Amino acid sequence: MNPNNVSILGRKIFFLNLSTDVKERIISVLREEEYEVYFLDNYRYAKNALREYPDSIFFLQIDDHSQNELDTIQWFNFLNSFIEDENLCTILIGIISKRMPTNVRSYFMLKLPLAAGMLTIRNGTESVLENIKEVLKINGAKGRRQYVRAHCPRESTDCVQYELLGVKFDMKMNDLSCAGISCTISNETVSFFQPNTVLKGVNLYLGRNNPIKCNCAVFGIKPIDEKYSLLVLLLLPTTAESTKSLIRSHVYDLLQTSLETVIFKNPLDETEYSKDLPKAVSEIDEEAFLLEEID
Repeated sequence: MNPNNVSILGRKIFFLNLSTDVKERIISVLREEEYEVYFLDNYRYAKNALREYPDSIFFLQIDDHSQNELDTIQWFNFLNSFIEDENLCTILIGIISKRMPTNVRSYFMLKLPLAAGMLTIRNGTESVLENIKEVLKINGAKGRRQYVRAHCPRESTDCVQYELLGVKFDMKMNDLSCAGISCTISNETVSFFQPNTVLKGVNLYLGRNNPIKCNCAVFGIKPIDEKYSLLVLLLLPTTAESTKSLIRSHVYDLLQTSLETVIFKNPLDETEYSKDLPKAVSEIDEEAFLLEEID
C-alpha cells in the first residue's frame, strides 16, 4: 500500500494463535473501538493473508496452549522467514506472551525485527491491551477513518427495506459500518429520497438475522449508470448502542469471511519450521536448542 493510503485508510491488524481468554478480551475491545482486526487460528494460512496486506500489523502469541501448533524454536523460525520475503518483510511484527523467560525474550528481541513490540501479559489482559492500543496508535492503525466498513458481496442477501407513502422499497446493500449504509436504488425512485431528510423505521436485513429497525438520514445520492444510483444513509446520533453493536458484529463477519476467501485461494504453508531452514537454524545454533529446552 502506498504510504499515503496507510495514512488515510490505516492498517489491518492480525492476531495469530491467541489463547481463548486473550482472544475473547482483546479482539472484542479493539473491534468496539473501530480497529480493523482479524484473527487467524492456523499458522499454515497466516502468510497467505499477510502477503495480501504487506502494510499490516501482526501479533503472534507464542505460549503453549490448547490451540498452539508450534513450539518456541519453530515460532522463531516462522517469524525469521519473514525477513527475506519481499511481501512479508514490511509487516510490523509483535509478540505476545504470558510467560516468556528473560533469556528467550532477549534472544527474540535481538534476532527479530519486532516493530510492534514484545508484549507480556501480567495479571490479566488489561495491561497488554493498553500496550497494544499504544502500538496501534503509534503506527497509524486507524489512519483518518473513524469507522470500519465492510463491502457486501454480490451474492449477499443484505438489504435495506423502507416504506414511504405506501410504496415499499427493497434496496440491495453495497456496504455498511456502524455509522451508515450505502445501497442501490433505481433511478426511477430517486425522487423519493432527498438529502438531509430523515427516514424513520428503516429495516436492515443482515444475513439471516431478524431485521434491525433504525432511523437514518439521507446523506446523498450518487448516480451509478442509466438505471441505478447509490443511496447513502447515515444512522442518527440517537441510534442505540445495541443496534450499533449488531451492525458492527455483521461488519466483522463480512470482513472475516472475505479474509478466508483470500486465505483459501492459495496453498497452505507446508514448511516444517523445525527443519529445512538451514540458514535460520544455523543462526540460532546451540543457543536455539537451549532455549527450546528451557521453554
